[in-house]
Amino acid sequence: NNNGIFTANLGANPNSSFYTITLDVTTQNADGTLSSGQVQYQVTNPDPHALNTLYGATAANGSAVLKAPQNTNPLLTASLVDAHGNELPKVNGQYLTNQSGYLKLTAAGNNAIAINSQDSKQLGQPNTVPAQPGTNRNFSYYFELNNFFNDNKPTATGDTVAGSAANLSVQTRLINNPNLISSGQLQQTPPLADGTPVFTYERSAGDNSILQQFAALGNANILFTAAGGLGNVSTSLNGYAGQILSFSASNAATAQSNFSNAKLVANNLNQQITSQSGVNLDQELANTVIYQNAYTASARIVTVTNSLFNTLLQSFQ
Repeated sequence: NNNGIFTANLGANPNSSFYTITLDVTTQNADGTLSSGQVQYQVTNPDPHALNTLYGATAANGSAVLKAPQNTNPLLTASLVDAHGNELPKVNGQYLTNQSGYLKLTAAGNNAIAINSQDSKQLGQPNTVPAQPGTNRNFSYYFELNNFFNDNKPTATGDTVAGSAANLSVQTRLINNPNLISSGQLQQTPPLADGTPVFTYERSAGDNSILQQFAALGNANILFTAAGGLGNVSTSLNGYAGQILSFSASNAATAQSNFSNAKLVANNLNQQITSQSGVNLDQELANTVIYQNAYTASARIVTVTNSLFNTLLQSFQ
């Protein structure tokens, strides 16, 4: 059809070893004229791995012509690597399905890579036993291309685990070079005047759609689960930040009031303790004078007694 998408019934003849699909195509030349032709594709039947498989044309008729590449140098190579950038091992040229790794895209020469995920979805592995459900994430999201934040998820769907944002951090490469952050995104080239789609993509210099999406995040409603004393609430990031500040301010005021009350009680208790067990200097000085006078009187008595005793002894001599 005229939007570049077609459907085919691959179950019409289960006894056939393959299907030949013929498409009528029309292209617009540089001078504005149109060229039409037919392109044929051959799809194996049955093919349990047809999903996401790229098929090349096998024949062309009319104005359509199949042209072989002028060289075998790829414009882009894809590989799976480990966390250190080393390519994962292959068996008979194929990666093992039980290996975990990262997709590495390498452009040749001076070429650059730009990816538009369009409506792509990761559908899992429905043909395995047991079937593995998909994440429905698009191409860039699933393969973590140009991630803004560091990956801190503990599981395959860890970014949906409560509390996984506790260690949220921006990737170092973006901190060191903020110019890597794009303000716009790829847009499909507008169709021709007659509605014919143009399957190329471009980004204009003044495009700030990414910045607008970032700004919109502050006002988009998000469901926040109960945490830190705040209940479940559906509000924007800005609104939730306001609730956190208000809640923190209220807690701070309550804590200050409790501290003042506790300090007042502590001061009263200290005064009572001091009045019961403290030293009264005036009283102690008065007691010292009394003790001194008593000592002086006692010494006088001893002196008089000693004198009398001496006098008595002398009377018998």
